[in-house]
Amino acid sequence: MVSDDLQEEAGIFTWPLAGNMIYGDTAVAYLFGLDPTRTVKGLTARHYLKGVYTNDRDVVARLWFLAIRSRNSFHVEFRVKDAQGVYRRVASSGRCFGDAIDHQAHFVGIVYPISMLSLV
Repeated sequence: MVSDDLQEEAGIFTWPLAGNMIYGDTAVAYLFGLDPTRTVKGLTARHYLKGVYTNDRDVVARLWFLAIRSRNSFHVEFRVKDAQGVYRRVASSGRCFGDAIDHQAHFVGIVYPISMLSLV
């Protein structure tokens, strides 16, 4: 059983683009229905996208890669299948950062359950 705290916790992810591995904390793992022992060691974007509701995948992927190309901020709301097999609405925000020679280098972000917004 998953604690109520983890079900409503925001998750943080980091994506060093050169290695093409996304590292997510335990909350990200829970929200995407992934094994947290694997997310903290890094998984490809494909693993995360598998947890995104089928009708939302293309939009999420397109906005991710647009933010990477433009090195701008990213925000999208979508549905994911969580660790309990339940689809839920989440929002994700992040940004791509460039390196010293202005190449896309690192993407960082947060994913949080939409229900968190009602707590503010």
